[in-house]
Amino acid sequence: MTNQPGRGAAAPLHKATPKMKLLDPLSPRSAEPARGYPLTKEELRVLAVHWAAVYFETRVACCVLGQTGSTDLRILENSTLRTALIAENIGEQAMETARREAIKLVREKVGEEAWSALTK
Repeated sequence: MTNQPGRGAAAPLHKATPKMKLLDPLSPRSAEPARGYPLTKEELRVLAVHWAAVYFETRVACCVLGQTGSTDLRILENSTLRTALIAENIGEQAMETARREAIKLVREKVGEEAWSALTK
């Protein structure tokens, strides 16, 4: 599809916006606590959604591909640890709400067919 008749591949119709660099769950800095920055409960809730989404997205990828690699195992372990630590601070009810939000985000991202591979 093109945005000009008779021209090759479609050119973007808008300028690309810079993307935020996502958290690297395996970075050595991921284990470094931030000193002197008191996180709010809302900031922890947002992090809970992020780490739960990382967990579910990795699980879906493993199910769809039919294999789990060593990086997947480390990501799953790290995201499980992070969500457990966050749950200690925000409570299990808030953590469950964050998990449901993460599931919704991942389902929208990967689609129902890929999500169903995980839930079978």
